[in-house]
Amino acid sequence: MAVSAAGIKPGETVYDLGCGDGRFLFDAAKRTQAGRIIGFEISLLPYLYAKVKTLIFKDKRIKVRYQNFFKADFGQADVIYCFLLPKTMKKLKSKLWREMKPGSRLVSYVFSLPGAEPAGESLIRDKNLPIYVYRF
Repeated sequence: MAVSAAGIKPGETVYDLGCGDGRFLFDAAKRTQAGRIIGFEISLLPYLYAKVKTLIFKDKRIKVRYQNFFKADFGQADVIYCFLLPKTMKKLKSKLWREMKPGSRLVSYVFSLPGAEPAGESLIRDKNLPIYVYRF
């Protein structure tokens, strides 16, 4: 559901902030023609698990970085997906507005971006949880 809400177009670069085991990355690879799909994770075990999955999945578009996403350049992303707690969303807001290029999108699962009006919102039917889409 989050992948379809993102509206990923062929050739676009997709980031997943705090990608965990890489579920969104692999779903995006299966269901879209994104050019690059990059996950950022700073927790060692989920990072290693996602890294091993990239070796098994064998899709060269998927990369997993053991890196704090606050140090990443968001200007390269067309779509950013995240499932982050409100405190982190608040901290992330200024970086997004500073670095996101015009026309790029943020897709946030469950938690909204404080003080920003989403361009769209949908619910995951079986869980009744929101997905917010912001356009820059």
